[in-house]
Amino acid sequence: MKHIFQPRFYIVLIAMTISLLSAGSAMSDASCGSITEASAEVSMEYVPKFLSSKPQDKDVDDLRQMAIKAAWEEYISGCMNPGRLQQYLSKKDTILKNIDEYVSVVAFEHDKNKNKKNVLDGRIVIRVKTNLVDAQFAQQSGTVGGRGIRMMWLFTTSQATAQQNSTLQAFDPDIDTRSSSKSLNTLDNTYQTDGTNTLESTLTESMTQSQSSGSTTTGGDISTLGSTQITVNKKINAVFGVSMKQGLTQNNFRPTQYDYVAARCGGVDPREIERDIAFNGVMSMENLISVETAAMDCRMELMAIGTIDIGIPKSSTVSGHTVSVSVTGEIVDLRDGIPFTIAAFGPVQQTDGGADEATAIRNAIANIGTKTAIELANVLDANGIR
Repeated sequence: MKHIFQPRFYIVLIAMTISLLSAGSAMSDASCGSITEASAEVSMEYVPKFLSSKPQDKDVDDLRQMAIKAAWEEYISGCMNPGRLQQYLSKKDTILKNIDEYVSVVAFEHDKNKNKKNVLDGRIVIRVKTNLVDAQFAQQSGTVGGRGIRMMWLFTTSQATAQQNSTLQAFDPDIDTRSSSKSLNTLDNTYQTDGTNTLESTLTESMTQSQSSGSTTTGGDISTLGSTQITVNKKINAVFGVSMKQGLTQNNFRPTQYDYVAARCGGVDPREIERDIAFNGVMSMENLISVETAAMDCRMELMAIGTIDIGIPKSSTVSGHTVSVSVTGEIVDLRDGIPFTIAAFGPVQQTDGGADEATAIRNAIANIGTKTAIELANVLDANGIR
């Protein structure tokens, strides 16, 4: 993809992972975690000065800044969820003017283009200071009149633990054959005489022709995947809850888990809600009204409801096991006494590893709890709720 920077530069940005030529500067994929790296390649045309074709120091500095911004664009496109991206666009100009505060340069190299005159090529790897980035956006979130907004959350966890009774049904092919044949025989007798004797000779000719045609039709195979076992894990919910509380608090919200609200202000049992959503996909209307009533009785202003879907852990040669987790949900406004949905969010996704399946799941849940809290804050801020 191409980016054009005015007035006197042109850039070709190659959105790809690169390896710098200098030793020890290996590039890693952006993990979008606490340590996130991004890379870019750029080209810039410069104007020679003082009868020399060599680039000046200022040209190299301009190329470096250009490369930093290009790598930063790769970071935001790959690591910012929709809510955070909306926040960023409203502050983009200010952040780009102070981009050096949010990134550090891991490696940078440049050289003259071999095929184009007066063109510099640059390659860069940056490390994003994600804590500073998060703090920048957290200043906007979660406050009304100088106090934090009270938010209750209720997320249920469903985990696919096994897939059973997988079958494959294959259809035998239908074969249609057609054939025909015909033959032709001729007999030719010749008589020759010398007046006293007669000589008979016989000539026989035979011709056979055969023709065949037809078609073969094979039906598509049907693969039937067996039942998926679902479990609800209280320990996983607890790990997610700790991360959610930390993330929301950092974004100026006053968070409360539904378990506390149900115990303090009434409401259907949290375990029943979890089973309801995990096994039926949605919360029953009766249970939803009970949850909303309890939340309003406890003077909650916002409510986040969602599901945490955990995939089947897979073996990994790097970390033992890896697992992918996805969170989706909606945010409900309770402030007017009549609950209504103000925003949907997700999927917020996370893949993590660990020495065993339990560790991989715990790591993924802890990290996605933080990411979900940040996404909630971003979505609310983008909708004018701060």
